[in-house]
Order: sequence, then structure tokens, then C-alpha cells
Amino acid sequence: MANGFDLPDLRNLFTIASSSFDVSSSSSTRIGTNKQKFLNSLDTLSTLNQASSERTELLNKMISEKIVTNNLNIPSTVTGSNDDKIIPTASLENPGLVNIFSSVASGTWKVIYAPHIATIAGLGGGKFDVQYTLFEDGTMTSHARYNFPVVGEGYLSVSGTYGSVDNTVSRVDFDRAWIKPLLRKNSGQIDEPYERLEDVPESTVKNIINNIGNAMFVDAFAIFPVSFLDDDTIVFDFELLGTRICAKRL
Repeated sequence: MANGFDLPDLRNLFTIASSSFDVSSSSSTRIGTNKQKFLNSLDTLSTLNQASSERTELLNKMISEKIVTNNLNIPSTVTGSNDDKIIPTASLENPGLVNIFSSVASGTWKVIYAPHIATIAGLGGGKFDVQYTLFEDGTMTSHARYNFPVVGEGYLSVSGTYGSVDNTVSRVDFDRAWIKPLLRKNSGQIDEPYERLEDVPESTVKNIINNIGNAMFVDAFAIFPVSFLDDDTIVFDFELLGTRICAKRL
């Protein structure tokens, strides 16, 4: 892991975090005006949305005009240029640090806006639905459901650990990859991913997929600046492609 952290180190940091930082008082924080406008522009909060210039502008506005706090407590309203009442949109300070990120990270998150993923899916005439689960010990699992005309349907999954590079940058280190192709809908197969690599039936393909995945787990796909973080929404900067990934807690 980054900064020399291994898994035992992460567990110690997550234990410290739970006693040193608390956003429980903000669990009912009102949604800021800019955040609400961005969410309202989306078709759904349960799966990946198509990209548009309007949505990207609203997301960027939410980030550029955010109020940084250490507990998500913000003034109730401020006055806009046209005397409109505007609720500030709060984001946690130092979102890349383990003790900050871990205070809201554990749970299952759904990627709701990621222009590069939507574009790639569109070029292939298909779609992706991406979610990931972060665990309190610093481990994580991600499942991407795919549906493409030629390839068919199924799940591409990875697992590994997540942690910190510095106060604004997070890191994911995946070390396992697997797939679950879905057969025809009348086959009786359950439309769910394999939760772990160990759940995948033994085969040569299983080993090949895992080896290919490991070869692709490089730093360019591992380091993500965090440009926004509150108790149910996070935005990562994917600097390699100059885009952003927004995920919402389920």
C-alpha cells in the first residue's frame, strides 16, 4: 500500500479513526443547493447515467463552490447574487486521509456518473453498472455488470485494499480479478456476481483472467485524488483521462 501501509497497519488506522472522528451529527445534513441540482439532473441514483455537458458542469460547480469542513456542519443558508437562498454544499476536509475517509467509507457505493465509462459503453453499444463495497478493515470488492451485443452479459469483479497517499489523494490496490458470464435468462442462473475469487469454479480461464487483471493493476489506475466527500457522495478525479467518477452510497 501507499506510504508503506500493509493490511495490519490499515486496521490500526481504521480503529483510531473510529474514535477520533465522528460525522454522526451530520447524518441528517441538508443537501446543498449545488449538490441537489447535480443529482436532480440525473436520470437515476441507482445506476450509471449517460454523460452530458450540463451534468458535467453541474458536478464541477458542486466541487468548485463546496465549503470544506471537518464535520459537515455548515451555515444554514447564504444569499446568492439574486437574493436567492442557497444552501452551501459541504465537503469533508482532507478527504484522502484514512482517518477521514474511513469515517464515511464503509458500505456499498454505486457509480452514478463517470463520463469515460458511459462513453466506452456507448461506443460498444452496451452498458455498465458499477458498484463497490468498502469494508472497515481497508479491503474492498468491486463488481461491474456488463451488457454488450457481442460479448453478452455478466460481471467483471476485482478485489483488494484501499488507503491513503496524502491528505487529498486515495489509493486502491487490486490484486484479484474474476468474471461471471451470464447465460440465457431462462437458464436458471442467478443474476449475481461471484463475491470472491474463491467462489469461482476452478478452470484455466479463471487463472488467465486473474493474471490479466494483475498485469493491468498499475499506478495509473490506482491513484485517485478525492475532490468531494460527504456522508453519502464521493467524487474521484481520474487524471489519466481528465475526467471524474461520482459514486453514491446505497
